[in-house]
Amino acid sequence: MDDNDLLGSLDCHGELSELVKARRWGAVVDICEKKRKKGDTRDHVQASRGVCEIVARLVDPKIGSKESARQDLDALLGRRLPVTEASTLSLLESLAQAYHGGSELTEKLGRIWERAAGALPKNEWVLHTWFQSKFRKGLYKEAKQASMVWMKAYPKHHDPFYLFIFVNFVISKAPQTSDTERTLCQLLAYKALATAAVDTVVKEDVIAKGLGRILEGEDDLTLLLRVYKDQSKYVEALNILEDMWKGSASPLGSRSWELALQTIELQGLCGRWELQWRTCQEILQESRPKKFKRENSGSKLAFGERGDDWKVWDGLVAATNEFFVEKPDIVKEAEQLIADFSVPKSRNASLAFLNLHSKGAVADPTSKKLFKKCQKYFEDYSTRIACFQDLRPYLAGLARCHQEMLVANVSRHVKDRKPASILKAAWVKQIISDINSLKLDYHLVVSPNNHRDEPDLLPAFVTTCLRLYNAYILLHIQLPQSDRGSADDAAMLAAMGLIMMYNLGDRTALLRSIVVLEYLLSHSKHNYDALLILVRIYMYLGAGSLAMDRYTRLTTKNIQHASISWIFFTRLSTIHPWPANISAGGTAMTTFDPLDEIKQAIDWHHGAGILTEKALSRMMSNKQWNMMLGLMEIQHALQYGFARAMLIAEYQRIQRTRTVAQKATWDTRLAVPLTVYDNRDRTAYPNYQAADQPTFEEGLPTASPLASANSRWLAQEFSLSCLWDHLNNKEWSHRESRRLQASFSESADDSNEAFTTLETCINRIFSRLRELLSLTALQPKISMEAILTQLKSIHSGITNQLGKYLEQGNGLLITMALNGGLQIPSWHVFHTSFSLLEMGRFVQQCMNKITAYSATQSDGDARKRLEKEVESIRSLCNDLQKTLNRNMTDLRDTIAHFERGCPNALQVLVKGKDDLGTEMDSLIAGTVTMDKVCSMLQESWIDAFDGVVRTGQTT
Repeated sequence: MDDNDLLGSLDCHGELSELVKARRWGAVVDICEKKRKKGDTRDHVQASRGVCEIVARLVDPKIGSKESARQDLDALLGRRLPVTEASTLSLLESLAQAYHGGSELTEKLGRIWERAAGALPKNEWVLHTWFQSKFRKGLYKEAKQASMVWMKAYPKHHDPFYLFIFVNFVISKAPQTSDTERTLCQLLAYKALATAAVDTVVKEDVIAKGLGRILEGEDDLTLLLRVYKDQSKYVEALNILEDMWKGSASPLGSRSWELALQTIELQGLCGRWELQWRTCQEILQESRPKKFKRENSGSKLAFGERGDDWKVWDGLVAATNEFFVEKPDIVKEAEQLIADFSVPKSRNASLAFLNLHSKGAVADPTSKKLFKKCQKYFEDYSTRIACFQDLRPYLAGLARCHQEMLVANVSRHVKDRKPASILKAAWVKQIISDINSLKLDYHLVVSPNNHRDEPDLLPAFVTTCLRLYNAYILLHIQLPQSDRGSADDAAMLAAMGLIMMYNLGDRTALLRSIVVLEYLLSHSKHNYDALLILVRIYMYLGAGSLAMDRYTRLTTKNIQHASISWIFFTRLSTIHPWPANISAGGTAMTTFDPLDEIKQAIDWHHGAGILTEKALSRMMSNKQWNMMLGLMEIQHALQYGFARAMLIAEYQRIQRTRTVAQKATWDTRLAVPLTVYDNRDRTAYPNYQAADQPTFEEGLPTASPLASANSRWLAQEFSLSCLWDHLNNKEWSHRESRRLQASFSESADDSNEAFTTLETCINRIFSRLRELLSLTALQPKISMEAILTQLKSIHSGITNQLGKYLEQGNGLLITMALNGGLQIPSWHVFHTSFSLLEMGRFVQQCMNKITAYSATQSDGDARKRLEKEVESIRSLCNDLQKTLNRNMTDLRDTIAHFERGCPNALQVLVKGKDDLGTEMDSLIAGTVTMDKVCSMLQESWIDAFDGVVRTGQTT
């Protein structure tokens, strides 16, 4: 329970207030008890004693009694006359939010507002708080009931009417809502808003307020549009927006820019293309009144420079394509408008021309016009960082011959382009132009090529990028207002090309990409893209301490704990669960503890949930319906996101590995069956791949399960946590384990995506452990033979299915054999080792249960056979542990004492004997990057092997 929210609700004074602030719950209980004995029987005193006693019991079991506290609260909550005192209701509501105990008390706490409203039917504070209480907990049907009672009590009030509409809309969008209920909620919301629109009266530019059930402002109108569009009632919505008294240009709409964009969208949805075209034209012309002199000054669509917006241009292009069939001349009008807008240059207008001729009925099937405009756009805007990203959506529309011509012409244009002066600004523009040319080359030539017919294409591209980067870093030029070097993207493209080479079979390319990225960071230490890629590669190579160091330098904060933390933390528990010493880019060494970092990330999720609830309450009071819907989507993504569930699973698994028992300050239980929203931000990685190719992130080596296997992988992780808790006699976990296991078993066809081969084998043994525990729970109803059979099955599974991992030497490992005979580990090495050690710990704990069960049996012969089988399994687990420790120690020593020195051997591999290796050696000659990278890798692997040995010794 989190007691922070209870402080404001206890409403104490004097000595009692100080004791509450100091969390001296036992003393608070004593004072409340003294007051009760003196005859103070107020509801608040009784509730305060019960609440504080529950908190005290959880903090210190010696204080108070949870059972007596529940009895006091039961008496208060179950009496015929309900609680109506405001301070007591607030206190009980805070307890209801924080308490996760018995279901009976939870049910009674959930009914306090309904009972209070029955006793005080005209108390608007009670009615409002009742609604908020249910809405905050996601009990939308009960919140709907509260709003209906509130409306009945105050039929002319605005708040309950719109809250009724809002909660109906929320219910209709919930995936668990039945089709019948969804249709009903949609109808109720629509009819209520339609009535409000009709009843809204505007006289002399003033809204006639006081009726309550009307549209009173832009927020109400926005909610109406949201509901209407959700039900495809586009014509009705557009009619309201175009109404001179209620629409976007009326006092109600306040000439809102957002409503103007909504108007353009609805005109398209209604198929009113000519009207949409003219609306966009007027907005655009009003954005440049000096150029487009209009007779009709003071237009309702005059938004100034803001009108030159890409959404308006996109609407114009869409309308042109649709209206072209009826009026072919509309294309010339559109082209003329774009041409007029392009003098002086307009980036949006230039992109609108590309958009116009890349799709729809207007598009040129030969792509000649599009090709010329793409080339012209590059020549005009190549010195802008966003040039390539602007062109990218239209490049796929070019014929292959035009794509090749574009790359050749662009390259020639960049080479012919000389800086106008020796000033820094001129060289920055030249660098950016070079980078944009390389990105086009990568996108149109390098990434789509299969590289079988042109094996030298990739090495040549990487060499070009490295030469360009090395030439420009000598100028020490930074981009304006940025920690990134102006040529950083050239090194990024080189690293991306090397990773592509690795995927094509060049094993040394991955190490070379690390050297390039570290070389880049030596000049631009805060380059976000380079750090992200390095975290992923180091995790893939099993270099956990290096991944920790680079992850720390990302300075992850706020929403990034949900969007990018997965890059580092997924499967960290079976790669590097122990603390490591890192420098984090500085000179002093600090200790990075994965448990502390994960706890910080989960604490952020918990705090974000509290802040989101408070923000929703404020928005509800301010009637900001659209903002509420957006925030609720974020809240859902955080609460049910993959990141939070993964962090909890990894936290619990690291605790098991390190035999650390820390009480969590947040609720670790998840909804069952497990539903996960994938909130991983895969767009955080740079991506210049061709449109028909997998993204760069998809081709980047990873230790994470595929996105399609999220729920299955997490269900198994939590099922193991529940099984472990059950083995350690926790109360609720066995039931949850069975439910999670059922959820886990529903999708048995995606095991290749969710689990490694080893995990699949181990999961079978875990299933047998569950079955064994279920058998022992039956006591006299099960025969001893059934238990012996299950034990033999477990013994056979460990021996036969995992035997291949227990071979002598390096047979246990999945390694990357590189040229020169050196074998370096990947994440599979450590994942295999930690998973096997964890399995052994589970089996040993289960055998303790079986031994205790055996002692209760009266059949001496059967008991001996049972004990013999248990000892055999124990012995097998001990052998497994010894073999793993021996193998890991040998491999650590091999890495540490390689005959030529591991760093030197890695350098030889990186340099190689090919032209690319020679080029890399010459470019990075004189720096410490290559030697430093190879030494860091050696130290990180040794540290990782030490972690496995350390775990084996504590198992």
